[in-house]
Amino acid sequence: MEKYNKDGKGYTEKDFIASLMEISSLDFAPFFSKYVNDTEPIDFQKELRRIGLELQAKYGNQNEPHGYLGILSLPGKNTVYTVVENSPAQKAGISPNDEIVAIDGFKFNSNFMRRVSDEAHIMVDNLQDMKPGKKVRIHFFRMGILMSVEAILGESSADSYTVREMENPDENVKVIREKFLMG
Repeated sequence: MEKYNKDGKGYTEKDFIASLMEISSLDFAPFFSKYVNDTEPIDFQKELRRIGLELQAKYGNQNEPHGYLGILSLPGKNTVYTVVENSPAQKAGISPNDEIVAIDGFKFNSNFMRRVSDEAHIMVDNLQDMKPGKKVRIHFFRMGILMSVEAILGESSADSYTVREMENPDENVKVIREKFLMG
């Protein structure tokens, strides 16, 4: 790595890829082509496994995704503040200002919602006891008229991720991880 940047100009992309290959023995050119020079989303799980690590998602207090509608509200309110684009709620016809009364026969209350973050004053649906793909009936008031629609729950997004070492990686992966960590 010390062979670069002697003239104060820094690395070219080609120099950087060559350094990565020298350190890890892996060819990073396809990675740069797909993810740096293009707009394809990174498959973090796949890339981390190359160095013996894995990504573990957390969904609230669970390890598995739960049901998701895509409605946001203000704390203490049953009124929809906004609906996430292309979400199950939008597809079912739920709109901002609809007042949710019940989901699948259960009275809608704050237990169905959680804060987006500690700092946020917006709540998102939190259907932890319902599985993605489940068909639910939503009862709500729209401009004083009681309405009912069915929605098929989507899959909740992860709240956080943890990176941990893979169990029983092969020797080649261990060598690559050590090289990566040593720089």
